[in-house]
Amino acid sequence: MGRAEAPVALVAIVVALGAVCGGCFDPALPEPLPPIACFDDDDCPGLLSCVQNRCGGAGEDRRPPGVVADSVVVAPVTAGPGDTVTVAFRVDEPVSGVPVVVAGDDAIRFVGGGSGDDVFAYAGAVGAVEDGALAITATLQDAAGNTGEAILGVVVVDTTPPALVSFDEPGLIAGDTPFAFAFRADETLAGGRCALRATGLGGAPVEPVEAVVDGAGGRCALVVPGGLGASFALDLVLVDPAGNEARIDGVMQLTVTR
Repeated sequence: MGRAEAPVALVAIVVALGAVCGGCFDPALPEPLPPIACFDDDDCPGLLSCVQNRCGGAGEDRRPPGVVADSVVVAPVTAGPGDTVTVAFRVDEPVSGVPVVVAGDDAIRFVGGGSGDDVFAYAGAVGAVEDGALAITATLQDAAGNTGEAILGVVVVDTTPPALVSFDEPGLIAGDTPFAFAFRADETLAGGRCALRATGLGGAPVEPVEAVVDGAGGRCALVVPGGLGASFALDLVLVDPAGNEARIDGVMQLTVTR
């Protein structure tokens, strides 16, 4: 008999509970609050943290750390083998350990670390690599173990000297009178020099003149010394932003004609 009575008692308890809470659902209760949207932990109340743009409880950090975009500085952006490239950036949350920063497939392995206030600074030398653009990346990890990779920028490796594409003939040359020599290269220039080299009688040594460059174009203001018949060769040096130099000797022959 004892075994037969247990189910009856259990049913009675369940029925009694249903009568007390009305099926344990009260339509008069308010709807649960929607999740709070956020961009960082400061947007969340109390001890909640910002996880995937929603406020969550402590210990729920699943978002990898990142880099503040407008804080990144890469210099120079164009470099050649052996040149040193520096990188600085700020992270958007405290990180665990020192971020690993590389360019390309370890073409540049940067060395550096934190300098306070979640700011990091690195420097690395360009190795023997082919010309092209190398993406600079930082691997970051926060205290919760989340790992992320951020692209910091691009450095262009350039080992090819610029080439002279065209130049303007100056026409008739008068002795001891300034004239302009304009030229154009096949790439953007960082600088250039023009020099006159005496090739005949009456020629005097002339100091090189720095060119004024704008993009791929350049211009030198020159003075041919001496009287009628003095002759010179005009030599030109072109320099690109990576420091590659091209020397073009004897671009043209100049003779004092008036």
